[in-house]
Amino acid sequence: MEALRVLTIVFLACISISQAVTPPSTNPQVQGLFVFGDSALDGGENTYIPGSKIVSAVPPYGKTYFSKPTGRWTDGRTIADFLAQALGLPLLPPFLEPGANFLSGVNFASAGAGLLDETNAHHQLRQFRNVTNEYRKEKGVEFTNHLLKNSVALFSMGANDIANALPSPYLFQQMIQAYSSAIQAEKACCGGGPFNAAEFCGDADKHDWKPDHKNKYAKFVCDNPKDYLYFDSNHFTEAGYWFVMKNFWYGSYNIARPSSLNFFFAGFNVPNPPPRP
Repeated sequence: MEALRVLTIVFLACISISQAVTPPSTNPQVQGLFVFGDSALDGGENTYIPGSKIVSAVPPYGKTYFSKPTGRWTDGRTIADFLAQALGLPLLPPFLEPGANFLSGVNFASAGAGLLDETNAHHQLRQFRNVTNEYRKEKGVEFTNHLLKNSVALFSMGANDIANALPSPYLFQQMIQAYSSAIQAEKACCGGGPFNAAEFCGDADKHDWKPDHKNKYAKFVCDNPKDYLYFDSNHFTEAGYWFVMKNFWYGSYNIARPSSLNFFFAGFNVPNPPPRP
């Protein structure tokens, strides 16, 4: 992966963006995008995992942009989708999608994944290695090297490691302080109970997610997801991700470190940059 320009996004208390190489003086177009992460970037990977209980391919997920569930944990597009569209690339297929075209990149992100061994840290990297080996086999070494040298890797992991760990009281205090303003704002667009966070957003009766689960609270689904930051108790709405995307693209050093995406892609042909916030 050292041949890739590396873009890192961590959805925790801090967000960082790192540039792996200096942009060339010409204006080539980014050829590919490879996405590694958890449910924040999941493009439907878990839908194709046999027996998986961590899936969102049920209504009302996907209602805003796709008008149907796609396996994304939001009402529409994710940061990965917005980045692909900005770069003039198609929306990336998940790695496990049968018969998918991977010539513009792959989305390896999977809900529940993380950075530690307990959360299958190396699984997506093995999948990436399998894809690059297939590139070499089917398209040749020259094609593969050219694609990777002109591609971007996007990472978003860590939240599940915190959720599955036993953090110290100090870490809890830091997290509470960092998210207090959002908590006081956001309740979720979809769910039930306090802040609409006590019930699963999806239609459980159309899916075997929790066959023995009985809702304690009445289900709520908002009519206007664009007015909400959170779609369910853990994931942003498309509007929320779009807000984040625009701030990543044009944000100051306090928002995007060590540089904004606008600077990160300087020297590259970016067909569809987001409008300034």
